[in-house]
Amino acid sequence: MGVVLVLTWSGLKMAGQESSGQETTPAVLPAAQSQAPAAGAPTLIPRSHAERERVYRGEHRILLNVVVTDAQGSPAAGLKEEDFALLDDEQPRKIASFRAARGSSARERVHVILVLDAVNNTSRNIGFDRRGVEKFLEENRGKIAYPISMVLVSASGTRVEPPSTDSDVLLSELREFTRGLQVIDCADEVNGSLQQFTAAVFGPEGLAARDQGSKQGRLAACLNRRYLISVSALNRLAKQQIDVPGRAILIWLGAGWPLLSGPLFVADTESLKRNNFDYLVDLSSSLREAQVTLDAVSSPDLFRVQEAGAEKLATYAQPARDEATAANFALPALTRQTGGRVLDQSKDLAGEIAASIADADQYYVLSFDSAAAEGSGEYHPLEVKVRRPGMTARTNAAYFALP
Repeated sequence: MGVVLVLTWSGLKMAGQESSGQETTPAVLPAAQSQAPAAGAPTLIPRSHAERERVYRGEHRILLNVVVTDAQGSPAAGLKEEDFALLDDEQPRKIASFRAARGSSARERVHVILVLDAVNNTSRNIGFDRRGVEKFLEENRGKIAYPISMVLVSASGTRVEPPSTDSDVLLSELREFTRGLQVIDCADEVNGSLQQFTAAVFGPEGLAARDQGSKQGRLAACLNRRYLISVSALNRLAKQQIDVPGRAILIWLGAGWPLLSGPLFVADTESLKRNNFDYLVDLSSSLREAQVTLDAVSSPDLFRVQEAGAEKLATYAQPARDEATAANFALPALTRQTGGRVLDQSKDLAGEIAASIADADQYYVLSFDSAAAEGSGEYHPLEVKVRRPGMTARTNAAYFALP
């Protein structure tokens, strides 16, 4: 992994103005500071060919969790390595390792992360989500298959509780989360004061000096705020999972964040597109390395793909280099990239949570060695096919290759 780039407030953009903050760049050690080793300093020993090969494989081996269903939509058991074909950027790849997996086995260490989104949901939506989670936990008292960690993403930060299989503990955490919870309501902020927030974005001048009295400017600031809080929270959650053994099912409750498109926003600058792309590579790689499958769960009455038709999601999931926009971070696009699903066809939220978690009951773990890319962040679409009629495989739809 290369330098970790940070998505900064400089990404805010409103109609009639360019991004106003100064973009940050990662600090690097100037070449002038390179010096000969001091006396007594350890001597670097060149690695052997075998050691270099081992490091290379570690950086380029891609691990995939593959869910296979039959024509009736039931999990398919009993498949062998020879039943699978793997395509990387439309090129066949040799499967380096293979095993059938059951989440109930100690080896897999499957765990669940249940995210309550107080940044992009209304109080009504939060209430619906709370009741759905309560129903799921009450129906599964004494039989929760995998440890569940409750997470609250709000304007005040991200709160992560320790994983538990005790329904009563989880119910207590859920009720604590939602007691007196304040959501981000852009309608209130448009009609109120954003001085404190905008001063942090634009510096001492604040928004008023640039966009005096404009409700559109206030709305754009609020939408941008929701987007930045949400995407950066997801990235932090993914990074926290990289060193946690096992596969993670991350269930995001709600519709997701704004895409920062439409008449309120100007076109992205070339610099901002590059920053977006670098951050997308970092986020995507973190999700994959942490073995996170991201699912979006909501009621059909509440779910919507904000500012984007569903037919555009495939395009959003495939960014051209240095051409990424906020739309590439759409929650449904990221679910597709991680091999997850958008579950929004039922008003039974508890049932949808259960269906998401059930993906871990029976699946297959494949790996392959990716070819070296010409540069960091080379987009590679992935496809896993099953050589048996009527069977469908679902896994990561893409990854970003390393040199």
